[in-house]
Amino acid sequence: MRRIAGILTSLILLLTMAMGANAATDASKLSSYATVAADGSCQVTLSVALHLEEAVDKLTFPIPKEATGVTLNGSRVSAFKSGDVRQINLSKLVRNVVGDVTFSVHYSIRDVIHSTEAGTLQLQLPLLSGFAYPIEALEFSATLPGEIQVLPSFVSGYHQARIEEDLAYTVSGATISGNSLKAMKDHETLLMSLAVSEEMFPQSIVQSQNYGWGIWAMAICAILAMGYWLIAMWNLPLHPKACTEPPQGFHAGQLGSILTNRGMDLTMTVLSWAQLGYILIQVDKKNRVWLHKRMDMGNERSESEQRYFKKLFGKANRVDTTSYRYAQLCCMAAKNPEGIQELVGRFSGNALVFRILSTGIGLFGGAALAVAVAGGAALQGILLIVMGIAGGLSGWTVQKVGYGIFLSDARLIRNSAIISAGWWLLSLFAGVWKIGLGMMAGLWAAGILLAWGGRRTAFGRQTVAQCLGLKRYLRSADKKQLQRLSDMDPGYYFRLAPYAMALGVNKAFARGFGKERLESCPYLVTESQMPMTASQWSEVLEDVARRMNARAAHLPFEKALGMLRSMTGR
Repeated sequence: MRRIAGILTSLILLLTMAMGANAATDASKLSSYATVAADGSCQVTLSVALHLEEAVDKLTFPIPKEATGVTLNGSRVSAFKSGDVRQINLSKLVRNVVGDVTFSVHYSIRDVIHSTEAGTLQLQLPLLSGFAYPIEALEFSATLPGEIQVLPSFVSGYHQARIEEDLAYTVSGATISGNSLKAMKDHETLLMSLAVSEEMFPQSIVQSQNYGWGIWAMAICAILAMGYWLIAMWNLPLHPKACTEPPQGFHAGQLGSILTNRGMDLTMTVLSWAQLGYILIQVDKKNRVWLHKRMDMGNERSESEQRYFKKLFGKANRVDTTSYRYAQLCCMAAKNPEGIQELVGRFSGNALVFRILSTGIGLFGGAALAVAVAGGAALQGILLIVMGIAGGLSGWTVQKVGYGIFLSDARLIRNSAIISAGWWLLSLFAGVWKIGLGMMAGLWAAGILLAWGGRRTAFGRQTVAQCLGLKRYLRSADKKQLQRLSDMDPGYYFRLAPYAMALGVNKAFARGFGKERLESCPYLVTESQMPMTASQWSEVLEDVARRMNARAAHLPFEKALGMLRSMTGR
C-alpha cells in the first residue's frame, strides 16, 4: 500500500508540475478589433491576457509582417522580422512577473484588399499570426466602411478551412464579430477572407502595393546608363598637377567645361574679359550690374570668344545683365562647350544620352513611390503621373550634384541634398524607404559619373590635371607666398579671382591674403570704393556674379509662364 501511495503521490506531483509549466505559457484570452478604411488600410488593436504561474525570461508576440506603426501599451515599440511575421519583444513586460499580465498592441496594415485571379476584390485580414503558446479564448471583430453582403471564410494553419467548425460569428451591418468555441493551439494562424465590392473600396481597384514594376524599371535604367557610360564615356581618374597659373589659352568661363565637359559659364567669361581689360563692370545705385565695353576684341582671342563678345554687345557699348538678351546668351553658352573640342576624344559619348537614361531612375522611382503612397485607383492614377514627372525633374536636377562636387558649388550640392532628403522621407512615410534610398543613391552615383565622364585626349587629360592643380593651389596657397606675390603684383588677387570663382574656391583663396586691405578692383566699379580685405572683395565679386546670373536662372520658368499666358490668352 505504501508503494502504491508513493507512486500516486509522484504522479500527482508530475501532473502538477506539467500543469504549472503549461499555465506559464498559456494566453487566457486574446481580443482582436480591426477597422478597415475605404482606402484599404486597416487599424488593428489586440488585447492579450496571459496567466503566468512562474516567471519567464524571454517572450515575444507575433504580428503580421505588413504591420507598421506598432505600439505596445500606447508606446512605440520596434518589431523585428522573423520568418513570415514580425515579433514584439515582451521580455521587459513579463520579466520577474508571476500571475496575470495584460497588454495591448496596436498596428496598421497599409492594404488588406487584394485582387483575385477572377478580377474581384477580397479582404484578407490576419487574426492570429502564430503565438508560440495556446490561446484559451479568442474574440474578434472587424468593421468595414460599408454594409457587408456576404459571409466571411476562415483558414487556419492547423485546421485549414475546417476551423469554421470551432468558430461562432455574426454579421451585422458593417461589422463581423465572433469568438472561438475551443482553445486555439500553439503557433496557430488564422486568416479571415471576405469578398468585397469596388463600390466599398473604389481606391483599391489597382493594388497600392504593386510597385515591383517600378523597381525593375529603375534597375533597367541604371543598368543601361552604367553600360553606356562604360562603353562611351569611361575615363581614367586624374591626379592634380602642380600649377599656380590658369591653363594657357583658356579663360575662367571654360574651367568648368574642362573639368566636366559641359557648356561655358558666360558670367565667369565676362569676369575674365573684364580682368583682361576688355570690359568694365559697374554696379549702380539700384544694384543693377552693367557691362561697359572698353575696347573691341580682336584676333588675340579665340574665335568662340570673339563671337560671344560680338553677340553680347552688338553695336552697343553697354549691356544690362538683367536684360532678357543677356540671360538668353547665358543659357546658350551653358549648352555649348565651345573651345574645348580638342580636349575631348573623337568617339566620346553624348552626356545628354547618359542624363536621359539616368533620369529614368528618378521618373520610375517617383512612379513606384506614387503606387506605394496612393490609397486608391483615381488618386493613384493622378499621383502616378504627378510623382513620376516630379521624380524625373528631380532626377535631372540631382544629377548636377557631380558638377557641384567637382566645382565646389555648394548651391548644387545643397539643392541635391534637399531634394534627396525629401524623397527619402516620403518613401519612409510610405513604408518603402529602400525605394527612396535606392533612387537617390542611383542618381547621386549618376551625377558623379556624369561630371567625370567623357573620353579625353592626351592634351585634355593634361589640361584637366592643370585645372585640378590650380584648384588645389588656390584653396590651400601659403599665406606668406600670397603676401609675397601680392607685394610684387598688387592686382594679383583680382587677376586670379575669376578663376577661383569658376573653381568654387574663391573664399578659401581670399582668406589666404589675411586682413590686409586691397585697393579698388581695377575692373569693377561700385558705390563704395574704399579699400577692403580680399575676403570682403570675395563677397562683393560673388554677389555681382549672382546678380548677373539671376535672370538666366529663372529664364526657363519665365519662358514657361509666357507660353502659358499665350495659350490662355492672358
